Amino acid sequence: MLGNVFLKTLRDQRRSGLAWATGILAITAYVIFLYPVIADQADLQRFIDALPEAIKAIAGGVLDYTTVNGFLSAQFFSIIGPIIFIVYAVLHGSGTIAGEEERGTLGLLLAQPVSRRRVLLQKAAALLAGVGIGAAVLWAGLAVWSVAARVDLRVGAAAQGAASLALLGAFFAMLALAVGAATGRRAPSSGIAVAVAVSTYLLNAFAPLVSWLEPARFATPFYYYQGNEPVLRGLSLLHAGVLAGASALLLAYALWAFERRDLVR
Repeated sequence: MLGNVFLKTLRDQRRSGLAWATGILAITAYVIFLYPVIADQADLQRFIDALPEAIKAIAGGVLDYTTVNGFLSAQFFSIIGPIIFIVYAVLHGSGTIAGEEERGTLGLLLAQPVSRRRVLLQKAAALLAGVGIGAAVLWAGLAVWSVAARVDLRVGAAAQGAASLALLGAFFAMLALAVGAATGRRAPSSGIAVAVAVSTYLLNAFAPLVSWLEPARFATPFYYYQGNEPVLRGLSLLHAGVLAGASALLLAYALWAFERRDLVR
């Protein structure tokens, strides 16, 4: 067993992390090389502009296919990207504490001269590092493929979109970690995180169409992730701060709950 919990956790995630990074590179290549084909369809944007507002809301709101950044915002960062990052975050967040507890390896780890607080903090750091590495791979893939496809990508804006996606992933990673630390069970950890993701996505999408739901979207992580369209307009520091703050609160709750649980069975 590695003496450093952070490095051990990264080592344990290396295969799934490599597969995840490879998948990100493949998907970004597909989206970037698809754009020139879409851009050649002169009537497509007029068709999109004529779509009902409900369809646009479900698809993410702004549907601008006239630029590669607009295309990425509508096609990748609105749906595909969040799914990829949330799935990774929930799987690893629920497995970080609850998964080890169910496998019986958490007790062996805590039998070492290391505190619960240190274990959880270093595991959370490794989890966040994995999300951050994925965002960096995403940005690098978009930058490299855009050069290969000869499309005019605004690389700086793409980096800000990737950063916003990392913050969204971090939020759901900390949510899954917090539930897992409180319950010691992987099923409710992943189930609650997925339920929150689906419900808040739909709420954020449909709230603009229903007046009495409009204020509720400010309570969803997706509003702070995509509300400012970071790939088009840049990352909002306020929105980024809200996501980071919410993640920190979830981590604090995870520490509180984990230190007070009776792990002796």
